Formats: sequence, C-alpha cells, structure tokens
Amino acid sequence: MKVFLKSVIIIYFSVSVINADTINIDEKLVTTDIDLTINDGQGSLLLTWEVPDSVMSKEVYIYVKEFGQKEFQLLSTISANNSKFLYSNCIPDTRYFFKIKIIDVNESVYFSDIITPHFGTCLPYSGIINYDTSHISVADILYAELMRKLENQDIDIDFESIFDLIDSDLSSRHNWIETFPLVFFNSITPVIPLINDIMLESNIFENIINTGSYYSNQLYLSPTEWERELNFEIDRVKQNWKLLYAEFPFAQDLFQTIEPIRIIGARRGIEKNITLDLFVFHPEQLDLSELFLLFEDEYIDLQNFIILDSNSFSIIVPDYWNYVDIIMDDIFIQHCPLMVDSLITYTLNGDIIPFDVHNPVKVENEKTELWLNEITWNSHKRNINVELAAKSSLQFDYFISFNDSVIWNFDPLIEFKVNYFDSSFTLSPELDFPTILSLNSMSYEGNQRTLEYIVLDSIPFAISRMPDGGDWHYSEAQTSGLSNNTIFDDYSKSMVPELFVLYQNYPNPFNGQTKISFDLIENAIISLFVSDATGRIYDKLLDSEYVNSGTYSYLWNGEGHSTGIYFVTLQAQVNEIPPTVISRKMLYLK
Repeated sequence: MKVFLKSVIIIYFSVSVINADTINIDEKLVTTDIDLTINDGQGSLLLTWEVPDSVMSKEVYIYVKEFGQKEFQLLSTISANNSKFLYSNCIPDTRYFFKIKIIDVNESVYFSDIITPHFGTCLPYSGIINYDTSHISVADILYAELMRKLENQDIDIDFESIFDLIDSDLSSRHNWIETFPLVFFNSITPVIPLINDIMLESNIFENIINTGSYYSNQLYLSPTEWERELNFEIDRVKQNWKLLYAEFPFAQDLFQTIEPIRIIGARRGIEKNITLDLFVFHPEQLDLSELFLLFEDEYIDLQNFIILDSNSFSIIVPDYWNYVDIIMDDIFIQHCPLMVDSLITYTLNGDIIPFDVHNPVKVENEKTELWLNEITWNSHKRNINVELAAKSSLQFDYFISFNDSVIWNFDPLIEFKVNYFDSSFTLSPELDFPTILSLNSMSYEGNQRTLEYIVLDSIPFAISRMPDGGDWHYSEAQTSGLSNNTIFDDYSKSMVPELFVLYQNYPNPFNGQTKISFDLIENAIISLFVSDATGRIYDKLLDSEYVNSGTYSYLWNGEGHSTGIYFVTLQAQVNEIPPTVISRKMLYLK
C-alpha cells in the first residue's frame, strides 16, 4: 500500500512575506502553527489540519495549485467545524500543492505553510471499482467482501438481513428471534455453515487491507486511523458472528415450538379503542377458516384480516374487551389480558412488559438488576406475597405499584451476593377483578420505567421464576426470602408433599358436559371451582371441604354459559403448609 505522508514545516511569518501572486490578502496575520497533512490516495487526496485550541475558527478556505501552475486558486470554503477535506477531482499521477487559510472570530488570519506549501500526488486506480461512498463505513466494506465470497457459492439468498444482524449491538439473549426478519428464518439455515466457514478463514479480509490507499481517503481516515478502524471492525464482526453462530441452534429449536400465530402487543388509542398487533410465525400451519379472536361469547374471524404477503398485521377490538383468546381449529393458542392502558408487549414466555419499538417480538422480559422472583396470590383473602431478587448493587430505585398506587418502595441493604426480599400485602375487599400489579424503576434523574405487569384476578395462583430470574412457572412450594434454586432437604420435602394430580378435562374442547378428574395423595382441605378468563367463578364443585386421599371425578355442564375459555382450579392444603394451587384451561364450544 503506497501512502505518502509529507513532513510538516512550521513557518513564522509576517504580512510582508506574502506576495500578491500567491494568495491575495489584506488581513491581520498572526503567527501560528497550522498542521496540514496530505494523504495520497487512489483517485483522491485527503487534507487534514489541526489548529491550536486557542483559535476559535469562523471560516476555512482551501487553495490548490497543480504542479507547473503559478498561482493558487480557491478550491473550497467550508465550515469551521471541519478539519478534513477530500479532493476527488484530481488527475492520476499529478502533483498538487495546497494552502489553508483560517479566519477566527476576531478576524485574525492563520495560514498553513505558504513558503513551502504541502503537496500530494493523486494515485491511479488499481483494481478498485469507483462507486458512491457517501454512506459507506468500514463495516459496509467488510460485508461487501463477505458478499463477494458468498456469491461464489451460487446461493440465491438476500444476505443483507444477516449482515444487519451481525452489525447490531446484539443486546438480546435471543437475537435471531427478536431482531432477525423471521419471514426469512427457515430459508437461511443452509447458509449458516457457509458463512461460518468464511469467517474462519485467516485471510478473509486480506483484499480489503490491501485497498487502504482508496478506502481510507473515501472514509476520511488517515492511514493510521484506517488500520485501527479496520482491525477493530474485523474483530467486532468475527466476535458478533461467533455469538450468533452459537445461538442459532437454540433459536431453531425455539422457533419450531412457537405457535403459528400470536398476539405480540396491544395499545389503546385516543378514543380508548384497543389495537392488537399479531404476528404470523408459521403461515404454512395456519387454518384460516377456523381462526378466531374470542371474548366471552363474542368472536372476530381473522381470515379477512391476515395479509398473505406479510407476517404481521393489526386489528381493532371493542374497548370493553378486558381479555382476548386466540382459537384455531378449536385449539386454544393464547390468552391475553387487555387491562393495561400503556403500550404493552406479550412475550413468548408469557411476560407482560412495556412495548419495545425496536423489537416487537420478544421472547422474554429483559434481565435487570432487580426482578420479581416469586408471587403467591390468595384471591379469596385478597392477600399477595411478593418476593424480589436483587444483585449486589443497584443503579436505580425500585417500587411496586397496585393500580398506579405505590405499595412498596424498595430500599434494601445489599450484600455482595444475590439477595431475596419478600413482603405481604392485603388489598381492599372491594377490589374489582381483574387488576394490575407492576414493578417499576426510577433513575436518580427521576426517569420512571415499568419493568413488568402482573394480572391479578379471582383465581389464586403461586408462580416462581425457575431458576432465579428465569421463566415463570406454577410452583408447588413457597421459598419466599430464599433462592428458587434451593434444594430442600428430607425434612423440607416432608413438609411440602406432592398433594395431588389434576388431569386435563375430557373431552376438551367440549360441547355440553366435560369430566374433571384428580388424584389426591393425602387427606387435605380441597377447593375445586370453575371460572372464566376474568377470574369470575361460575361453579364451586368443592368449597374448602375435607377430602380423603383417592381418585375423584366430577362432571361440569357448560350449558347456559358462553362459548370461550374456562379454568378449572384445584386448591389443596395440608395442616399449616401454604396451599398448593393448580389450574387447567378448558374450551367450551356451543
């Protein structure tokens, strides 16, 4: 790579040494040391200058003279904020001389060396295709080289989306699912090993390294800056790809388990109407003739809303809907509460979180320094037990709100480990279901942010993140104040027995009657009831009754009720151990 750097000579001069046939001036000249450097490049010359910090520049004038010419000509006047200029109209193998004039805010004038002007030689093009570089970066050049190598594989795939993903910040644990256009996900599987093979080549970017005399000027980089930027980008691209390549098999497995269609977001408009955002993950699995949104006995047929050439669409539902279910071919797919007034996202793992404009599809809630780790909700007593888990140091303040009223300002004494904190609250007996609990953070600048929403209704539940900070799971034992990873000793196991097995109702879906069965391992106080998706209880088959161990079955008749999703909930309690609760969904179709 031929790059010629000219040494800089600083000349102190007065007005008397400036002749009219060089630069015509009649200005107050002060001595200074303007450092001008000229980098020779293929088809261009890059001028870079430095001015002392004490000089407050107002205008910059650039003068040029071709070798053999007598006088300098004004080439350009540029903003004082610039310290670089690219001269791209030069003739190859021609030498050019340059001078810089700067006028400061006090009308003082400064020059580069006007006695021995700096010069550079425009180099001829050497194997470089000259194209518009007004928006390129070092990363763009790397991806163009990758594309050139992949085109040799004769693969008919648009790689731009893959390169966009490699070039992103990769802040998610699920970059392929959340950031990559999923409409192309299955089609890229064959090319992932090919990209990896190319990335592992030791000389993958050798061609680019040898073209610095062209690209460095086009990107306004000195040879040193070019080398530094190039090495940084090469390392970044390889590290990002290494992460994505390791993540891809897990993304494949996850993608195949996602339902064909899901609601990914909801928002209320100015007129309080509700807009749902839906995403089609597997269009080949859709049965458009049997695809509905359901609320109580109302439904919306989705086959008239799906756009065949798009994997996402939106639909407005009535503002009085406080939940919605997706049903396809009589199979329940998803249940979404609609009580939150803010823009929200329904993650694939079942979290309800604020909407993320950059990643509409979210697998899970983001990992934060403090999180909801366990919740036990007793709807009959209006009592909720909340466990928080926190890392060793916190950058924000945290609080828990119930219907926008703060019920717990969290102010822990943090040790050098993950800490667990629990608190219990009794809510008003006049509470209407469903209602919202939220975890929020507050920065020291006063910026508030909601991290997660929890919907409370008339169905009691106990959920834990397993392992700590993981996905929500129904829990059979409380570990409030302790890690959810705790392995109970024999004594603890005897205190929290496996009380029962609640089977899925049969038939399901059903029209008319369905059978509800459960096995009770020990004698216990049992409650068994049927409720709708809002938590409203329709029938109590058992109400805090003492039941001996054994197998039991009950028939529930859906006649007289609306078509929709119902829940059968079994709650069992032995001695003073906290009750064990489990629910199963049932689909009633008239």
